[in-house]
Amino acid sequence: MKQCITVDEQIALLKNHGVSFDLMSEAEAREFLYSRSYFFKIKSYERNYTRIEKDRSYTYSGLDFGHLVELSYIDFTLSRICLSLALSTEHFLKVRLNQLIMNDPKPDLSEVLVRRILNGDTSSIRSNPYTEDMWVACDGNPSIWHLWELLPLNEHIRLYSSYFDYRGERALPSLTCYSSYVSSETLFPMATACSPMSHVLRNSVVNLGGRNTTRR
Repeated sequence: MKQCITVDEQIALLKNHGVSFDLMSEAEAREFLYSRSYFFKIKSYERNYTRIEKDRSYTYSGLDFGHLVELSYIDFTLSRICLSLALSTEHFLKVRLNQLIMNDPKPDLSEVLVRRILNGDTSSIRSNPYTEDMWVACDGNPSIWHLWELLPLNEHIRLYSSYFDYRGERALPSLTCYSSYVSSETLFPMATACSPMSHVLRNSVVNLGGRNTTRR
C-alpha cells in the first residue's frame, strides 16, 4: 500500500527528479502544494517534458516548479473556457429548438420529439439525483420543456438533431440566434482569460529565458 507523504517529502521527491525551484522558491512551492493545489495534479504536468531514465529512476532537465504551476493555470483556464462554451451551446440548443417548435405548423411536434428522444429509455433522467423530483412530478410523461431541464448535454444535442431528422432536413444553426447569446459579454472575459496562456506557451513551456513569469 502506498503511503501518504508530507509536503516536505513531496518537494524532496520533485528535487530528486530534477525539478528546480528557481522561478518559485521552496517556501512558495510548499504553500502552493498545501493550500492551492495538490501533489498528484502538479506532478502530472511533468509528462509534458523530456524524461531521462536513470538507475531505476528518472529525472528531468530544465524543469522548474514554476513551469508546473504555469501549466496548472493553463489547465484551469482551459477547463473554464470549455465549460463556458458548453453552457452557451446548451442554452442555444434550447432556445433555437423552442423557436422551431413554435414556428412549426404541426401542433403535436413537441410530443413527437419527446417520444423519439426517449424511445422508452429514461435511465439518463431517472438516475440523476439532482433532477429526480422533477422527473417524479412528470409521472413518466414529460413535456419537452421538462426535458430541457432534465437531459444532459449530449442528449440535448440528440434532441435538437431529432427535429431535423424528423423533418428530413439538415441541422444548420441560426448564427443570428446564436450570436445573441455568445456575445461580447461572453467572449471578452474568455479572450482576457486566454491572453496569459499565449504568453505562457511562448515563454514558459518552450523557454522562460531566465525570466520569472510565474503568477503568484
